Amino acid sequence: MNTITIAYPSQVSTDIFREYHSGELYGSEVNPNTGIMVEDGLCEIWFKREKEVELESAGKRMDLFNAFVFGKVALPYKLIIPEKVTFFAIKIQPWATWYFDNDPNNPITQLSEEEQKGVDQLSKELFQKVSMDERVKLVEEFLGQFEFLMTEEMILCRELCEEIYMRKGMVKVNE
Repeated sequence: MNTITIAYPSQVSTDIFREYHSGELYGSEVNPNTGIMVEDGLCEIWFKREKEVELESAGKRMDLFNAFVFGKVALPYKLIIPEKVTFFAIKIQPWATWYFDNDPNNPITQLSEEEQKGVDQLSKELFQKVSMDERVKLVEEFLGQFEFLMTEEMILCRELCEEIYMRKGMVKVNE
């Protein structure tokens, strides 16, 4: 059975991070339902345990790294899961996406030791933890090492997004 657990940031900035989700998806349950993902448009940092999971988008298949940024992927897309995928994801606030996904030509960005100190070790340790609380604590200790500054442009974007959220998307362009 597919399972997903959600948690919210407590020790790191909610100005940058929106939520965490973790779970297991089984190929036998995803594939008959096409595996097409419902997208909220937010960038995510993904960690996965299984190696053989692929992404299919715009008629092309690509291997997914153990740690990667899920950026702007052409819709519809689907995960190709031979058996199962165990994952932990960090959802990024829309105004902070550029910190992690700054290549508009590449929908998937690998995170590795060369690009982000400690990501490979974090990826290994995440799946040694059993509970969501333990995983969140580990991730927040890791993220707490970095300084994420809010620029004036990010603050303006956040204010606009919060207004749209408050109005449940019912806004006019000229407002």
